[in-house]
Amino acid sequence: MTTEARNLERLHVSTKTLECARNKCVPCGYKIVVHARDADAMLNQRPELCPRFKAAIDTSPVFPLLEPQMKVLVVHDGGFALTSLLKGYLNETHQLVVATAETKAQVVKKSPDMAKRIKKLENQGVRVHFEADTGALGALGQFDRVIWNFVESGTSLDSFFASVSAALSSDGQVHMTTKTPAVVAAATAHGLAHVRSLVFDRSFCPSYKVPYSDCDTVVFSWCETSPAAASLPMEPVTDAILSEIQSTYLAKSSHDAPKPTKAAMKKAKLAAIKKKEDKAKVDVPYEKEYFDLMNLKPKGKKHVIKRKKEYEANQEGKERPSKRVLPHRMENGKRKMGW
Repeated sequence: MTTEARNLERLHVSTKTLECARNKCVPCGYKIVVHARDADAMLNQRPELCPRFKAAIDTSPVFPLLEPQMKVLVVHDGGFALTSLLKGYLNETHQLVVATAETKAQVVKKSPDMAKRIKKLENQGVRVHFEADTGALGALGQFDRVIWNFVESGTSLDSFFASVSAALSSDGQVHMTTKTPAVVAAATAHGLAHVRSLVFDRSFCPSYKVPYSDCDTVVFSWCETSPAAASLPMEPVTDAILSEIQSTYLAKSSHDAPKPTKAAMKKAKLAAIKKKEDKAKVDVPYEKEYFDLMNLKPKGKKHVIKRKKEYEANQEGKERPSKRVLPHRMENGKRKMGW
């Protein structure tokens, strides 16, 4: 992915993410270097392999751009994954409101336990609005943060940005997690200013299942000088940071290495066959002598058949016992009948 395809303006990264990348964590390094020109040639790993991700599995989620006392509106959270995490992060559950354009029946069909999940959220004080009109968000109230995560490319944003201003408080902000740079132009066209962007780091919320993680959280507000509250320290992504991470540990992946020629592959195959044949010809007389001396019989199906034939050959000419006394099955000190 090239620099022109991503918006590097006002891009920031959490200090913890940057420190982890400097400690040669490949997932964290890729989160930052994905903005570089030659990021396609860089190593990448699943976010679950980050040491911080493993350590944070049993801990409470952290939202770098939110504070617990804020009033939050979540838009288009169909599976209520983000809502469930925010419910425990905010001070009061009534501070959280969810708006989705789908009907309740459509949402319930997504998962067998979705109906119970919705009922639990509503009982805990979370307001859930189905069939909500994104062009009339002001009717839901005013919020400190309006969050829309994982905006897909090609989604119409005009009605959302036209109405979201009525749903923002005086210091309110819109947070959109996406890898579609077109959201910045759509927001500025409706009078919102791009305050900054933050490199998305799933290690802060390991239990949050996301469709992709190589994205940014873009922050919009009324003006560029709006205070951007953050619960964690962060630093701007500069060319020096990109060069540092690239030169530290990221290199071309192994699948980019030149492929071996047909002659080399044939030579390697013949060598493997010869090695296998030589191994089969190896004779260890000591082991044979040991087996004969100790009268050992190797295990296996062939040897079972061989031993059976040997037994039958030894029984030729011998009389079999005419009277065989079968053992008795005892139960409570008495012989059990019928056995």
